[in-house]
Amino acid sequence: GQLGGGQLGGADLVEPPSRVVDRVTQKSFKDDTLKRMDVSPDESNPKASLLLNSLKVKVEKSGLVGVRVRGATPDEAARFANALIVELISAHTKIAEPTLQHWHDEIEKIDMELIRLNSEIEGLNSEIEGLNNLLARSAREFSAASLFQAIRASNALLARKTESHKFLERKRTLQEQINPERTFPTSSFGQIEVSAQPVFPKKSIFAASGLVIGLLMAVLLSLSRSHVLVYRKG
Repeated sequence: GQLGGGQLGGADLVEPPSRVVDRVTQKSFKDDTLKRMDVSPDESNPKASLLLNSLKVKVEKSGLVGVRVRGATPDEAARFANALIVELISAHTKIAEPTLQHWHDEIEKIDMELIRLNSEIEGLNSEIEGLNNLLARSAREFSAASLFQAIRASNALLARKTESHKFLERKRTLQEQINPERTFPTSSFGQIEVSAQPVFPKKSIFAASGLVIGLLMAVLLSLSRSHVLVYRKG
């Protein structure tokens, strides 16, 4: 997941990949993940022991965080991987929430300020329009006090418009930051992949082991027979 940065097109990760690896490998995080599965995190629990001891987390070349885990069944391994993702999303949501809330609160305050400024701008425009109408009717009635009032109103109007423009720019920046293309939650990249073949036991390993053991037994049997023949000849 990431949060939109203040600069155009910029963004900040909710948590760097290396820290994600540290977080996922923490005992408290793994225990919370097991609890999501209604599995006791006690190390004496065979299911928990298999899942925790087989957990491998690393930062891939792509920059994504890869997670590998074994389970007694494909469904169990998939459930644990999914629980890890859900637990990480929950942690990242808590990290990002204060920043997102601050941005939304700031936008709300800006909207209130814009309402105030628009009201003041409208009032100043009306005041300047009235003074202009007075000048148009009779230059004699347009006194020095009226001229001072017109200058003050014009300066105030310019200041309010400048302030309003700054608020609008800030609001556009915040809206750009919370745009879903720049600010989005943590999620899994694609579906969880479960090996179609069991990781253990592997038939190839057992076949090779059987072949080696068979050869050793044949050699021992051959030596034993040779020893018997030599003994009998002796």
